[in-house]
Amino acid sequence: MKAVRLIVTQSQANFRMEETVENRMTYPLPPFSTVYGAISAACSWDEYHECKISVQGDYKTKTKEYVMYHSYLNSTMDDRGTLIKVANPNIYGQAYIRVAKVNRGGSLKNRENIIIYNNDLMEEYLELRQQQTKNANERKELNKILKQLKEKNEDNEELKEKMKKLKDKNEDLKNKLYFFKSIEGVPTYVETLHDLNLVIHIHSDEETMREILENVNQIKSIGRSEDFVNVISAKIVELNQDDKNMKSKYHAYINKRHVTDGNICAYNEKEGNKKISGGTVVYVNKYYTMEGGKRIFERIPCLWTSSYTVNKYSPSLWSDGEYIVDLN
Repeated sequence: MKAVRLIVTQSQANFRMEETVENRMTYPLPPFSTVYGAISAACSWDEYHECKISVQGDYKTKTKEYVMYHSYLNSTMDDRGTLIKVANPNIYGQAYIRVAKVNRGGSLKNRENIIIYNNDLMEEYLELRQQQTKNANERKELNKILKQLKEKNEDNEELKEKMKKLKDKNEDLKNKLYFFKSIEGVPTYVETLHDLNLVIHIHSDEETMREILENVNQIKSIGRSEDFVNVISAKIVELNQDDKNMKSKYHAYINKRHVTDGNICAYNEKEGNKKISGGTVVYVNKYYTMEGGKRIFERIPCLWTSSYTVNKYSPSLWSDGEYIVDLN
């Protein structure tokens, strides 16, 4: 059996645990889903390719940094946050232009206690808001008249047509205002790993593995976009289950069932092999399905551990002659 083996380094990385917000903790190694995402982006895949992945490696230090992240508010606020205009209202990213910042006790519509960064966009926003308010008032008054006519069993096609135009105008204003958002700075602690060495194995069909090798230089980062990678080596390796003396070189994600079944054991130069008693259980994301607009990940229970050896091989446990490979 064959697999693509990537040996990469990173100067820094944060593989964020998605349930952490104000203290953005990191996984000790990139999850399988993160590795797959980096490969998928490099190969420009637009559909899922079945891959089995093994991840192992180490980092030298871990630090905690204090940074300010900008979070999008649920609606455009008049009295708080920073008003921005985005390039795409359906994507919450960094592509935006700052319009104005509201200080304590300030108001955008009254132009009180605010800092204006872009006067043209500020004027555009206020004009749209004024038109929206005027439109709402006109619809409110017209709706009263139409309600009175209905009570008298009277009809007026001209007024109905006017109401339709007002509603269409309101939708147009809403679509234009949708490009304006409010963001607010949120102080956040971020864990960062430094000086990483990673060994990644990917097993798939021959065509997929060939495609990965052809696009390996397109793998720019693993994790955040700023977590750049340096690909030291990329090649096809032959996997076998013959070597009975393989010992780990790095920490790795080891599927918990291998520990439970006794496939993986800790090794000790003096005492010999024994059952693993140490390690941290990590539920590692693999792939996801979309449910109700949300990503629902399959999580694989793994042990993050080191100093282990193979007691017996299994259908997902292999060796490439240099590294123990646990494909998940």
